Amino acid sequence: MYNTFDFIGNFNFFKDGFQIDNFPSGWNKKSLKASINSSKNNGIWLSFDGMWKGQYEDDIESSIIKRKSKKIFGQDAYDLDIAWDDRQNPAILSQLSDMHKTIVDLGSDEDAKKKMNDISREIFFLEGKDAEKVEDGDREKLDKLYDDYEEAKKAANRLEFIHPIDAINFFVENKGKLDGEMFHVKGNVEISYYKGKFYTNYKPTHFIFVGHQENIKPKLSATLDLFFSDNLIDDSLYEKSKLIRYKTYIMCYDSDYKADKFFPMETVFNGKDYKADNPNHVAHETIIKKFMTPADEGKVKHIAFEVSLISGSEEREFTKADLTEEQLMMVEAGFNSIDDFKKTTYGDRYEEVRLRIPLLKNMEDKGDFSKGAILAPHLKKSDLTYVPKQGEAPAQNDTAKDDTPKTGGGNTPMTFDEDDLPF
Repeated sequence: MYNTFDFIGNFNFFKDGFQIDNFPSGWNKKSLKASINSSKNNGIWLSFDGMWKGQYEDDIESSIIKRKSKKIFGQDAYDLDIAWDDRQNPAILSQLSDMHKTIVDLGSDEDAKKKMNDISREIFFLEGKDAEKVEDGDREKLDKLYDDYEEAKKAANRLEFIHPIDAINFFVENKGKLDGEMFHVKGNVEISYYKGKFYTNYKPTHFIFVGHQENIKPKLSATLDLFFSDNLIDDSLYEKSKLIRYKTYIMCYDSDYKADKFFPMETVFNGKDYKADNPNHVAHETIIKKFMTPADEGKVKHIAFEVSLISGSEEREFTKADLTEEQLMMVEAGFNSIDDFKKTTYGDRYEEVRLRIPLLKNMEDKGDFSKGAILAPHLKKSDLTYVPKQGEAPAQNDTAKDDTPKTGGGNTPMTFDEDDLPF
């Protein structure tokens, strides 16, 4: 199971919208400097960059883009060496799966988008035919669908980029139009290790323009495959602040080892705003405690979970304690009410991954989570500890952030309304 994120919020650029870093090796990196904000004071920085080698940015034009093709008609994928000038060639784009592209959807015509998606779906099923089931004319039909998809893309205002720098340049060039607009952004959650610390990166693959639609609610959420052992729970702060910390891990590709490794990603239950007389709050806490139970000693379990990401300060209620002495005097004298001085106020700053709902589904080869967490029989507790390659700084347990600026209803203990949760 991939660890993915799903953000809806304002697309906010930082200063020029990009940054260029030059390295002694001759490699260079251009990064998008933008965040998705679900509110004025809660947002996540996107981790989106492209690399090239050479003294100048124009040197990228002599580079070769290396990608893997799609599997078509049961044939194995093959290596593609794409010349820079061919990167927008429809014949090249049709050979690549969406996972090797950055997709930007800017259209608002729902009929055009539906037609495009219908053609894309038809392509997917035809490409997926086993070799022995391919019929005469299927190749010609597929080529015709590729042409139809290119036309449908234009009508739906979809852009596809196979090199991140093209997408970054597009956003920077259109920053004046796009800054502050509502976008739906999807991508992958990855963690990297560098000089003794872990860094969580939200790498986008799909940008969808939403605009100002009243039925669209902002959110910063992710779907994670959480691994844990017998030392899962730290409830030392529960009595004081209703906080339970969970020692959880996700699996990501590690460039040093060139293999998948486990990285720490602490999750929490934060019940500071939960009310004991609210059945939805009670039900949610009950669910988290039921499905987040430790593995047997030395063993490893895992479960798929939807989480909410908090990176900033949450809005809190304005009270009499927020008044100045002069304002309080006017309120107590009866000349004003608290509402006359009310302003938006924010609480403590948080960097939390809050557990929302377990995904109780059979995900086939990824695991059957229909009854909750399952044992990972090939893993032991020590496998969850990241060991840096020789010569690297020892790993710390905390995860640093990249700081570059309905499931039911009713009142039973095991059902709750997600919209009533205080985050």
